[in-house]
Amino acid sequence: MPGETQRCSVSGNLQVSGRLPAVVAGVLFLFWFTAGAAQGLQSPQVLEAVHCTGLQRLDPERVALTSGLAVGTSVDENDIRRAAQRLLQTGYFSRVGYKFRTGEQGLAVEFQLEEFESVFPAMFDNFVGFDVSELEEALRRRLPLYDGTVPTSEEARRTLVSILSDLLRMKNIPGTIEVTAYVDVETGEDYALFRIAGGVFPIAEISFPGCAEETARRFRQVSAELLGQPYSTTRVLDFARTALLEEFQKQGFLQVQFDTPRAEPLEDSPPGVARVRVEVPVVQGPQYRWGAIRWSGNRALSDAELTELLGIEPGEAADATQLKERLKPVKERYWRDGYAELKVNYGFAYDESEGLADLLVTVEEGPQYRMGELRIETPYAGLADQIRRKWALPAGEVFDVNYPKDFLQEKGSEILAATARRLGMRSGAFMVDYRIQPDPENKVVHVVISVD
Repeated sequence: MPGETQRCSVSGNLQVSGRLPAVVAGVLFLFWFTAGAAQGLQSPQVLEAVHCTGLQRLDPERVALTSGLAVGTSVDENDIRRAAQRLLQTGYFSRVGYKFRTGEQGLAVEFQLEEFESVFPAMFDNFVGFDVSELEEALRRRLPLYDGTVPTSEEARRTLVSILSDLLRMKNIPGTIEVTAYVDVETGEDYALFRIAGGVFPIAEISFPGCAEETARRFRQVSAELLGQPYSTTRVLDFARTALLEEFQKQGFLQVQFDTPRAEPLEDSPPGVARVRVEVPVVQGPQYRWGAIRWSGNRALSDAELTELLGIEPGEAADATQLKERLKPVKERYWRDGYAELKVNYGFAYDESEGLADLLVTVEEGPQYRMGELRIETPYAGLADQIRRKWALPAGEVFDVNYPKDFLQEKGSEILAATARRLGMRSGAFMVDYRIQPDPENKVVHVVISVD
């Protein structure tokens, strides 16, 4: 009689570290049946279809392929149970269940799945002699549902490490695979980083295909500190995105990109040491000059005032490395005028045909603050009065953010020297600090000076 039978396997949650729950090795089955359902498969039947429900991210066809059940073949309930356990043991699912339907057309199986919510993109660090595409293909060949991410389960990491370890053995590469956390310095994104522990791959040569020869020669000089160091994709990429990026930005290459480094072993490497040649592909992009300076969000100061303070002339080489310094006078002016919560951000708009980059500056002024109370914390008698007599920013005046620092630099040493002479102490014995305490409700800033 045609019918439907459900089986549900429950694993419990797999943690990133620690021992795996026993249910990973021995799946717990709960049984229930629909009305008129057969009590399980009495004999093997031809598989008509495999369906997957509950998926949020993974491809259902690849999940079905990973299960090992093939449409058109004869399967029994033991085959379905093993397929469910196979999916569970990949580590990509926190829960795996199944149900099947029998009928005149054959057998249909449905896997009911719950994926781990937290996943990290995979990154491969020091796999010398491998392209990333080769590593990705090897993982998909053995684990078809692999989609470039790693769930937060120990079993998933163990599965991927096993596949990559087999790949090392096939190429007679020494070392073991380990997985660590990595944060991309440019994007802030978290990765699961796979690397070969115990492998010795000193960098012998480094080149930068894609950039002009003069630039490449300068880059080789700048990156000489990497020579002889163990090869690491992340280390080389981070170096490029910091030290080398600045070299490009000085020349107006504002859209430069560094691709994933590639490393190949040199044939003349001594026994047991794989010296490597490293390539860091570069996409320079156009070289820009400054176009228009566009301001937004500013109310207290006009566009013309801010542009004059910035000191950038249209047509100049678009040196992005100077922007932090160029924006200092803008911030100083706002701070002097009481805008203690000022935020300034910038971006670019490109005119490819003219080779121009407009500078887009966004200003968040915040409220204008005035001077509140001057509070002095010190155990030394008379010192607070001396500080108050010299303090020249009265309550109610527009608060100059830099005034407390300037005051202590200009007047503080004089006041402390006089106090030291009076108390018979060394003037350098004092510990001086200050902090500002904004009061947003009343739009005032209280200043606290501490002398210990």
